[in-house]
Amino acid sequence: MPSFNYKTNFFIDTSYTTPRRAVYAIEGESLTTKFEHDVFFTTCHTPKSSTEVNMGRPAAEQVKHGSVQDVPFALDVVCEGFNPTVKPPVKVYFEGNSVRDGLLNLNGVGQPGVAKGVAISLTNDKNVALPFSQDKAVALDWQSSGPGTEMYRFVANARYVPTGTEVAAGKADATLTYVLEYN
Repeated sequence: MPSFNYKTNFFIDTSYTTPRRAVYAIEGESLTTKFEHDVFFTTCHTPKSSTEVNMGRPAAEQVKHGSVQDVPFALDVVCEGFNPTVKPPVKVYFEGNSVRDGLLNLNGVGQPGVAKGVAISLTNDKNVALPFSQDKAVALDWQSSGPGTEMYRFVANARYVPTGTEVAAGKADATLTYVLEYN
């Protein structure tokens, strides 16, 4: 590593009204320095701009009796720029029209043509309600590494559930937003 010499004068004003400078010489010979760069620009994103979950068209009676099947879906996430020796945790939580974790209200609930007494139950692959607050964010499962990338996946299930005694047929769509957390 090449070395260098350095010479300068350093001063300190001892009085602001009548500057009197004490001057100190700073000198060094055959100096070396080592620069290390350990910063990585990181971004995580989903390869798809949106994930649509086709819930099918179950009969109102199936929803009322709780006999509607789970519909699995997955959220794939690609992170770029991570330090290749460390796989930092990537977490997710959700936002939407919800009164509690894991229960998503339908779009336009209460309006004509929208199903009545129905919501969408959302659980992870361990049957735990999806979190609707940042403090309950859950980790995504690491899947694999690629050139400069790490791949993660979150697997979940959606299912129509009754929210009351009266269940009526109609449009039953809902919107769920995911928020990724990574450091």
